[in-house]
Amino acid sequence: MASINVGILTGCVGKSPNIRKVKVQGGETMAMDFNMAVVRGWGEKQETYWIRVQLFGAIAEYASKWVQKGSSILVEGYLATATYTTADGQNKTITYIQAEQIKQLWKSDNKESFNKKMEDYDDLPC
Repeated sequence: MASINVGILTGCVGKSPNIRKVKVQGGETMAMDFNMAVVRGWGEKQETYWIRVQLFGAIAEYASKWVQKGSSILVEGYLATATYTTADGQNKTITYIQAEQIKQLWKSDNKESFNKKMEDYDDLPC
């Protein structure tokens, strides 16, 4: 049976992204991760979901130049999981979007102008 693993999300970056270099076969590459707020529903029945997003390589280098807290973005990628062990020995699993594309939804050189534009979109949490 065929399956599809695709995630397309629009929302806002919640905190400043975590940007770092990671070792890969043959050297290092840039890695970036952040949480984005995604709103679902209408009117009084809106819910905000916080989704973890990870980027690696060229896409992380590109996004590191402009993604910041409050950025309104569109992310395309696939669902992935990672397992790790906490300091007290518990195994944890997280689910996240492994981004393959990222796009800026609103662009402004002037932060005040950007914030004014965002006031017109009450359904976004940023």
